[in-house]
Amino acid sequence: MIARAIERGVSSADIADALGLQSPSFAGSVCWKASARGSRDAERHTPCSMKVFDVLRQMNAVRQIEAADLMIGQHNFTLMFARAIRAATPHSQLVAAKKMTGAAASTPPGQQIARMERELAALQTQVKSVEETYGIDNLHLTVARGYVAKLLANTRITRWLSYHRQEYLGEFQKIAEIDPQPEALDA
Repeated sequence: MIARAIERGVSSADIADALGLQSPSFAGSVCWKASARGSRDAERHTPCSMKVFDVLRQMNAVRQIEAADLMIGQHNFTLMFARAIRAATPHSQLVAAKKMTGAAASTPPGQQIARMERELAALQTQVKSVEETYGIDNLHLTVARGYVAKLLANTRITRWLSYHRQEYLGEFQKIAEIDPQPEALDA
């Protein structure tokens, strides 16, 4: 939303005033490419805590983009996940921050970092598994859709279904009308 407003010519000072933030810290705080990543995706309407952006500000611009991609890929925009990404970030990709106080000053001990790294690796493995099976499942669904459409092209089958199983006929027609890969056509 913010990236779209800037693209339409709204100044960062106006946006900062509307959000009750100081313009200088807001304008250069989070890499705009990182915040724009979500605006191109369906996740642009997903609520995200401002504290997540505080965590992202602690990373350099390249790492912010990587973190945004990770968060979008995992569909996880929680503060805990952002902190896990920050904890897994090498010191060379962190911004030299001012002395922090309170809860933000506490960094997780080595065991917690190792546990978060293991959990992140497990999540990434699960995502890869889902991505791999999605292709196979999508192929099966496309073949099934084609088969149902071919069956409905047969007038004898359609007539029999209309007399004996009207509810099936309606559902089969919905299946046959499904557009295969509509998002792939947009790309």
